[in-house]
Amino acid sequence: MKSVSCFLIYLKENKFKTRHELCDYLGIDPRTQQRWTKQYLENGISFLLTDLPRNKKSKIITPEIHKELEKRLNSSDRGGGWDIGMRKRG
Repeated sequence: MKSVSCFLIYLKENKFKTRHELCDYLGIDPRTQQRWTKQYLENGISFLLTDLPRNKKSKIITPEIHKELEKRLNSSDRGGGWDIGMRKRG
């Protein structure tokens, strides 16, 4: 949310020649800037600054990994390695 606030402030103040320069400064992708601008124009600043739950699926935790993690957490046996091909860190 901090980047969103900074983006809106810097955009309003015209401190950067292009939006791409602003994105580089804030460390955000230009596509993110486009989404934020669209959300701001369609829904206003209140919507943009709220922490709404995202419906994005994790790209790291697959359904298979989630299932195995859930099994391990609910199991009385907490020892052993992973059954899903993940490397056990030592």
